[in-house]
Amino acid sequence: MVVGTFNMRMWWVCVSLEYDLIQITKSILEATTSKVCTLSNLDSIKRQLKKMMGKFLLVLDNMWNETPASRVLVTARSKTVSSIVTTNGDLTCFSPTTLSKEDCWEIIKKKLKTEVDNREDLKAIGLQLAEKCKGLLLAVTVIGDALHLKSEEVEWDGLLKLWDLPKHNNQVYRALKLSYNYLPAYLKRCFAYCSIIFPRGKQN
Repeated sequence: MVVGTFNMRMWWVCVSLEYDLIQITKSILEATTSKVCTLSNLDSIKRQLKKMMGKFLLVLDNMWNETPASRVLVTARSKTVSSIVTTNGDLTCFSPTTLSKEDCWEIIKKKLKTEVDNREDLKAIGLQLAEKCKGLLLAVTVIGDALHLKSEEVEWDGLLKLWDLPKHNNQVYRALKLSYNYLPAYLKRCFAYCSIIFPRGKQN
């Protein structure tokens, strides 16, 4: 249906945290032409893009910047972001359905090496962790991986206390921080190196 409706489709142009208008416009042009854009002047890029414009679909992915911007189709973690990309108040928001606490617990259990159905101590903590995931699959996956080889109550309780640390209110950040904490030391060094070489939102 999409292919039949739009003769031009610019899929998943990444916006991310650092809003670079020239880079985003170049990415849109590259998605349109399927060629690398060597232009560096914004006006030149826009003129080239204007020549290509017809009936189009543009998907802006992972938008963070909360200053006014054009509206087409945006994926975002924040409703604040989605509310400012419209200029006339005509906004339709689609929120994905989250998992239930029971579903989260079932996914966590599938990742465990330890049989927990007969371990009331672990089950009680596991259900608390499942509830704290707020239905987010990323958080569920991180917790399941963190508990993969752990069979002692003190280990599960330690994870629960670590999750409750008041550093981040955002469940996604909690999950990402937790996944980093449980990396072995050599992978943490590798992660730090890659974060320098490949900054967040950089497209290559």
